[in-house]
Amino acid sequence: SLFLPLVAARPIRSARPSLSCIHVGRFDPPKNHERVLAIFAAINKELGPSTLHLVGRYSTDRHVALMACAESFGVRDQVTFLGERNDVPQLLVASDLLLLPSLREGMPSVVLESVAAGTPVLASTLPGVLEIANEIDGIRCVDLEASNEEWATAARALLAQVEAPLALHQGI
Repeated sequence: SLFLPLVAARPIRSARPSLSCIHVGRFDPPKNHERVLAIFAAINKELGPSTLHLVGRYSTDRHVALMACAESFGVRDQVTFLGERNDVPQLLVASDLLLLPSLREGMPSVVLESVAAGTPVLASTLPGVLEIANEIDGIRCVDLEASNEEWATAARALLAQVEAPLALHQGI
Protein backbone atom coordinates (compact mmCIF):
# COMPACT_ATOMS: atom_id res chain seq x y z
CA SER A 1 0.00 0.00 0.00
CA LEU A 2 1.08 3.55 -0.73
CA PHE A 3 0.47 4.56 2.89
CA LEU A 4 2.23 1.75 4.82
CA PRO A 5 5.82 3.04 4.65
CA LEU A 6 4.62 6.54 5.48
CA VAL A 7 2.49 5.48 8.44
CA ALA A 8 5.27 3.32 9.91
CA ALA A 9 7.44 6.40 10.45
CA ARG A 10 4.60 8.54 11.84
CA PRO A 11 5.25 10.01 15.32
CA ILE A 12 2.33 10.08 17.73
CA ARG A 13 0.71 13.47 18.06
CA SER A 14 1.86 14.15 21.62
CA ALA A 15 5.44 14.10 20.35
CA ARG A 16 4.72 16.97 17.94
CA PRO A 17 5.07 20.64 18.92
CA SER A 18 1.58 21.67 17.76
CA LEU A 19 -1.57 20.25 16.25
CA SER A 20 -1.51 20.05 12.44
CA CYS A 21 -4.93 20.08 10.78
CA ILE A 22 -5.61 19.56 7.10
CA HIS A 23 -8.52 19.93 4.71
CA VAL A 24 -8.36 18.38 1.24
CA GLY A 25 -10.94 19.30 -1.37
CA ARG A 26 -11.81 21.57 -4.22
CA PHE A 27 -12.57 25.15 -3.20
CA ASP A 28 -16.27 25.02 -4.03
CA PRO A 29 -19.15 26.06 -1.73
CA PRO A 30 -20.21 22.47 -0.81
CA LYS A 31 -16.80 21.95 0.84
CA ASN A 32 -17.72 24.69 3.33
CA HIS A 33 -14.29 26.34 3.67
CA GLU A 34 -15.60 29.22 5.76
CA ARG A 35 -16.80 26.66 8.29
CA VAL A 36 -13.45 24.83 8.10
CA LEU A 37 -11.81 28.10 9.19
CA ALA A 38 -14.37 28.73 11.95
CA ILE A 39 -13.94 25.21 13.34
CA PHE A 40 -10.17 25.52 13.08
CA ALA A 41 -10.27 28.78 15.08
CA ALA A 42 -12.25 26.98 17.82
CA ILE A 43 -9.81 24.04 17.77
CA ASN A 44 -6.91 26.46 18.01
CA LYS A 45 -8.53 28.03 21.08
CA GLU A 46 -9.43 24.68 22.68
CA LEU A 47 -6.25 22.71 21.93
CA GLY A 48 -3.60 25.41 21.71
CA PRO A 49 -1.47 26.64 18.83
CA SER A 50 -2.32 24.76 15.66
CA THR A 51 -1.79 24.94 11.93
CA LEU A 52 -4.23 24.36 9.09
CA HIS A 53 -3.20 23.31 5.60
CA LEU A 54 -5.79 23.75 2.86
CA VAL A 55 -5.17 21.51 -0.13
CA GLY A 56 -6.96 21.88 -3.45
CA ARG A 57 -7.28 24.06 -6.51
CA TYR A 58 -8.57 27.57 -5.88
CA SER A 59 -9.00 30.86 -7.73
CA THR A 60 -7.30 34.09 -6.69
CA ASP A 61 -10.67 35.55 -5.67
CA ARG A 62 -11.45 32.54 -3.48
CA HIS A 63 -7.99 32.68 -1.89
CA VAL A 64 -8.40 36.38 -1.04
CA ALA A 65 -11.88 35.81 0.41
CA LEU A 66 -10.77 32.88 2.56
CA MET A 67 -7.69 34.75 3.81
CA ALA A 68 -9.99 37.58 4.90
CA CYS A 69 -12.18 35.00 6.63
CA ALA A 70 -9.13 33.51 8.40
CA GLU A 71 -8.14 37.03 9.44
CA SER A 72 -11.60 37.63 10.91
CA PHE A 73 -11.18 34.49 13.04
CA GLY A 74 -7.68 35.56 14.12
CA VAL A 75 -5.93 32.56 12.53
CA ARG A 76 -4.56 33.98 9.28
CA ASP A 77 -0.92 33.31 10.23
CA GLN A 78 -1.73 29.69 11.03
CA VAL A 79 -3.44 28.88 7.71
CA THR A 80 -1.50 27.78 4.65
CA PHE A 81 -2.97 27.39 1.18
CA LEU A 82 -1.04 24.58 -0.48
CA GLY A 83 -2.96 24.48 -3.75
CA GLU A 84 -3.36 21.37 -5.85
CA ARG A 85 -0.82 18.72 -4.80
CA ASN A 86 0.42 15.30 -5.90
CA ASP A 87 1.69 14.36 -2.44
CA VAL A 88 -1.61 14.18 -0.55
CA PRO A 89 -0.75 10.83 1.12
CA GLN A 90 2.41 12.38 2.61
CA LEU A 91 0.49 15.47 3.70
CA LEU A 92 -2.15 13.33 5.40
CA VAL A 93 0.48 11.28 7.24
CA ALA A 94 2.14 14.50 8.41
CA SER A 95 -1.19 15.81 9.75
CA ASP A 96 -2.92 15.11 13.05
CA LEU A 97 -6.52 15.71 11.99
CA LEU A 98 -8.54 15.96 8.77
CA LEU A 99 -11.37 18.52 8.96
CA LEU A 100 -14.27 17.85 6.60
CA PRO A 101 -17.40 19.85 7.49
CA SER A 102 -18.81 19.49 3.98
CA LEU A 103 -22.37 20.39 3.10
CA ARG A 104 -22.49 17.53 0.55
CA GLU A 105 -20.32 14.51 -0.21
CA GLY A 106 -20.79 11.36 -2.21
CA MET A 107 -18.43 8.63 -1.08
CA PRO A 108 -15.61 10.84 0.22
CA SER A 109 -12.35 9.21 -0.86
CA VAL A 110 -10.34 11.67 1.27
CA VAL A 111 -11.87 10.08 4.39
CA LEU A 112 -10.61 6.65 3.28
CA GLU A 113 -7.21 8.11 2.36
CA SER A 114 -6.94 9.84 5.72
CA VAL A 115 -7.78 6.71 7.69
CA ALA A 116 -5.28 4.74 5.57
CA ALA A 117 -2.68 7.36 6.50
CA GLY A 118 -3.49 6.96 10.19
CA THR A 119 -4.94 10.47 10.40
CA PRO A 120 -8.22 10.81 12.29
CA VAL A 121 -11.17 12.45 10.57
CA LEU A 122 -13.61 14.99 11.99
CA ALA A 123 -16.44 15.29 9.49
CA SER A 124 -20.03 16.34 9.08
CA THR A 125 -22.78 13.75 9.45
CA LEU A 126 -23.32 12.96 5.79
CA PRO A 127 -24.45 9.53 4.56
CA GLY A 128 -21.19 8.61 2.81
CA VAL A 129 -19.08 9.61 5.81
CA LEU A 130 -21.40 7.83 8.25
CA GLU A 131 -21.22 4.67 6.16
CA ILE A 132 -17.42 4.68 6.41
CA ALA A 133 -17.47 5.66 10.11
CA ASN A 134 -19.71 2.67 10.90
CA GLU A 135 -17.02 0.34 9.56
CA ILE A 136 -13.72 2.05 10.41
CA ASP A 137 -12.34 3.58 13.61
CA GLY A 138 -10.77 7.02 13.72
CA ILE A 139 -13.71 8.96 12.31
CA ARG A 140 -15.97 11.20 14.34
CA CYS A 141 -19.05 12.76 12.77
CA VAL A 142 -20.53 16.01 14.04
CA ASP A 143 -23.76 17.63 12.95
CA LEU A 144 -23.33 20.83 10.97
CA GLU A 145 -25.80 22.45 13.38
CA ALA A 146 -23.32 21.95 16.24
CA SER A 147 -21.33 24.98 17.32
CA ASN A 148 -17.70 25.43 16.38
CA GLU A 149 -16.84 24.86 20.05
CA GLU A 150 -18.68 21.52 19.96
CA TRP A 151 -16.62 20.58 16.92
CA ALA A 152 -13.45 21.52 18.85
CA THR A 153 -14.54 19.39 21.81
CA ALA A 154 -15.20 16.51 19.42
CA ALA A 155 -11.71 17.00 17.97
CA ARG A 156 -10.17 16.77 21.46
CA ALA A 157 -12.12 13.57 22.21
CA LEU A 158 -11.25 12.01 18.85
CA LEU A 159 -7.55 12.76 19.23
CA ALA A 160 -7.54 11.31 22.76
CA GLN A 161 -9.39 8.21 21.52
CA VAL A 162 -6.96 7.48 18.70
CA GLU A 163 -3.82 8.37 20.68
CA ALA A 164 -4.43 6.17 23.72
CA PRO A 165 -3.96 2.86 21.86
CA LEU A 166 -0.97 4.25 19.94
CA ALA A 167 0.78 5.37 23.12
CA LEU A 168 0.09 2.01 24.76
CA HIS A 169 1.36 0.15 21.69
CA GLN A 170 4.53 2.26 21.56
CA GLY A 171 5.16 1.89 25.30
CA ILE A 172 4.61 5.55 26.17
